[in-house]
Amino acid sequence: MNGHISVWFDAEAYNGRGVESEHKELTEALTELPVEPCENCAMITSCGIKATECKAFRNYASTGKYASDDIGRLMREIH
Repeated sequence: MNGHISVWFDAEAYNGRGVESEHKELTEALTELPVEPCENCAMITSCGIKATECKAFRNYASTGKYASDDIGRLMREIH
């Protein structure tokens, strides 16, 4: 041993996401997310108790976007 400590990480194991310069556009996109649709909805408590979700929440969860007209529409049970 030479008395030096080496730190090694496997960037491939994290698809390169451990490198700060790579995928920088993804971190910048997160700052542009709108307010969660549930925060302004009167049904927030009911959905939490009944484990339901509306179209706005499903769209927000998958794309980060939603139409305000979809809040409370097309309710379904979360499985």
